[in-house]
Amino acid sequence: MAGKIFLNYRRSDAEAWADRLYERLTARLPQLDIFMDIVGKIPLGRPWATWLDSQVAECDLMLVLIGRSWVAEFEARDRPAERDYVRVEIESALARQIPVVPVFLGDTPVPPEDSLPPSVRPVLGMQAARLQRGSFEADVNALIEGALQSMSLPSSRAGTPSPTVLHPAPPPAAQPDPPLAERLVEIGIAGAGQVRTLVPGEGDGFTDQGGLPELVLAPRGDCPAPPGSEADAAYAAGMATLGAPLAVGRYPVTVDEFATFVRETGHRMPETMWTYEGLLHRRWKERSDRSYRSPGFEQTAHHPVIGINWHDAVAYAGWLARKTGRPYRLLSQAEWWYVVGRWRERLENPSSGWSEMDPIDGTAPVDTFQAGPWGLYAQPGRVWEWCSDHWGPERPHAAMSPSRFHDGITVLRDLRGGVLHVSPNGLGRACETWGCASYRASICGLRIARPL
Repeated sequence: MAGKIFLNYRRSDAEAWADRLYERLTARLPQLDIFMDIVGKIPLGRPWATWLDSQVAECDLMLVLIGRSWVAEFEARDRPAERDYVRVEIESALARQIPVVPVFLGDTPVPPEDSLPPSVRPVLGMQAARLQRGSFEADVNALIEGALQSMSLPSSRAGTPSPTVLHPAPPPAAQPDPPLAERLVEIGIAGAGQVRTLVPGEGDGFTDQGGLPELVLAPRGDCPAPPGSEADAAYAAGMATLGAPLAVGRYPVTVDEFATFVRETGHRMPETMWTYEGLLHRRWKERSDRSYRSPGFEQTAHHPVIGINWHDAVAYAGWLARKTGRPYRLLSQAEWWYVVGRWRERLENPSSGWSEMDPIDGTAPVDTFQAGPWGLYAQPGRVWEWCSDHWGPERPHAAMSPSRFHDGITVLRDLRGGVLHVSPNGLGRACETWGCASYRASICGLRIARPL
């Protein structure tokens, strides 16, 4: 490799920033090795601090992403049983005289020197950079130029030759974000007589009425279609494309939100559901004492609703549409992939919502795990989410238009996401399965969409 940049960040306040920065760095600097995550990489039986030091030793520059909880985490992790990877990485870089660039995120202030551990305080004396949401692309470009300049300077590390001067690859034509003014979207809030202005992809949320699902805006764009979908008409030219921003549920619909719908409409929900239970041998069985209210494990109002079939999900979306006068519906499977499934690799990170060590005996509250890109929670791996599409080799929809959303004819319907009873490897790379439209099971829920 011509050089290596080490991304140092805390998941608690900078993961979404790190993901977005990593994408830009790898696109602009393909000749460099960009080291981002240690999850699952530390060899078994090796001292973790020693291994981290060996990885830092290979880098030519470290970018330290600093968000609002960065300082507090040092104190929280200052206990013998806690591993502070961030601190060890910074200490290693400083000891080896590797350039360390503090990168402040958004409006995060520069912390007082005495708020940091003594071994980390020298970072505040380094020339810093800042990334802002509204000027992200320009800020990243300036950061790249400054980083390459630092990497081309003579190294102060004894016996280490200075690296070759590097030049960034030209950015893809569609890579830069449009100016902020062009990305602003005005949203009329149902029943409130208000208009909110939001930037798609920034994670800011809104609700049409109290007690209804919170929505975030997914930006228009495209991404590669899921593996194995080459012949699927839902993906034009092998891409999942969103032609306009789309409001999507920040979380899967919760027990409380669905219960409000049942209470207000009288929608019939039988006390019967398929569950995966057993004292000695687990097996699927339709049980008469199970429902979305009583799935066989403890849940709160903020757990994702399960035990609903496709018709229940469609009825819920229709109720939202009638209540608000807004076109609520289910996501098409291509929309689901664009908004949620494209981040499937995050399954390998336990903080994203799934890991091999998670219990399989129940769901978790929808905000248990960290938000992913665009402010979405409970991404692949928790419950299957009903989509509007028919299941079959020839899907009836255009790429992003669930045109037969209300027909109710086809028996089999798309489910996307994952389930607590299945490991990430068992999901398939497309996070896709199917179910009978009348199938109520302890693994099926929903997420709603609202075109603007």
